[in-house]
Amino acid sequence: MEEQPQAIEEKTAIVEKKRKNSEQDQRIQNDITETAVMLQNIESDSELKSALNGAGIDDDELDLGKAKQTASQDGYNTRQDSIGAEESANNTLKVVWPIIEAEAIDIREVLRARFSDSGNRRALGIVGNLPQDRQKTITVMRATYSECKKPEYQTILSKSGYGISAIDEYLGNLTTAENAISAARKAVADGKRATTLRNAAIKDLRQWVSMVKRIAKRALRTRPDLLDKLGI
Repeated sequence: MEEQPQAIEEKTAIVEKKRKNSEQDQRIQNDITETAVMLQNIESDSELKSALNGAGIDDDELDLGKAKQTASQDGYNTRQDSIGAEESANNTLKVVWPIIEAEAIDIREVLRARFSDSGNRRALGIVGNLPQDRQKTITVMRATYSECKKPEYQTILSKSGYGISAIDEYLGNLTTAENAISAARKAVADGKRATTLRNAAIKDLRQWVSMVKRIAKRALRTRPDLLDKLGI
């Protein structure tokens, strides 16, 4: 079946958004790294440090810059960690969810074949179709599997390959999926907070670097060799 135009557009938009975010991340990391190099050059060159000190960029100002650079790097790292956590959780879900679906379909067919009584079917949660929502599916199937472990069902199910150990394995897969869903949601929330903090930190850092370079351009206008060490 060919993909619908809307689905193709949505996928294209997602890819484009990821590309732009990646480019933005790279620009931010470049600025953080360049600032770290600039600060190191200042600390390692006594002549440069003295010249800046004479222009008002003293040790206190440099310490402030270091703090801003550290805050930006920490914010960047925290955001990247949250992205990694979300990808890891989603990858886990991609692996385990098809297994869960297959297990659910198989056992529901067996249960419907083995238990025709309406009361049993309601107790086993096999009336109607499975929900489309993953969390709701987990809730339904957890209740089904828990019911399947009862002796009155095990006397039949254990002979069909659905003994306690098999049911526990299925329950374990549900727990894995549920944990992955929760981890992905947490990572998204953490990522949003981290992005806000990172953006504020890098804005603050860029303003500080711009201020230092403006002052340095005037104070060191006859020393291009020192300006080069500041990335100017």
